[in-house]
Amino acid sequence: FNADRPEAQANLGGLYSDLGLIEDARQAFERAIERDKGFAAGWLGLSQVLEKENKAKALETLRAGRHQIPESAELAHAEGLLLIRQQQKKEALPALETAHRLAPPNARFHYVYAVALHDLGHKEQALTELKALAKRHPNYREARQTLAAYSAGADG
Repeated sequence: FNADRPEAQANLGGLYSDLGLIEDARQAFERAIERDKGFAAGWLGLSQVLEKENKAKALETLRAGRHQIPESAELAHAEGLLLIRQQQKKEALPALETAHRLAPPNARFHYVYAVALHDLGHKEQALTELKALAKRHPNYREARQTLAAYSAGADG
């Protein structure tokens, strides 16, 4: 009775994906997007399904979603991570920075952005970001450990 809702289609997409029914999953996520182009979970799910077979199409999907929902930190973050998985770290940095800027309270987005900065040679800026993150989220252990390692020069 909720099949007309994008959330229901995204839930079906997730179920189908878990069951290995990739084509059914793709269709369900596409229906979710058709029902609401501003539903970020539909774009994210479709991209994840597509990434298994066509990374370029997955990236295109995330960018189309970001065009529809430019304020979606989740889509920006997903684009950055996809680019990193494709060994395109330099191209990933703007998307990761956007995700952090759009959702400053999200510790994970901030952390991934700081690590990407460090990996691209922006070590001082990475330390600054990690210090800010540790101050804002003192219980985020991964950030404190990385800050300590980077500060000690343990990163190589």
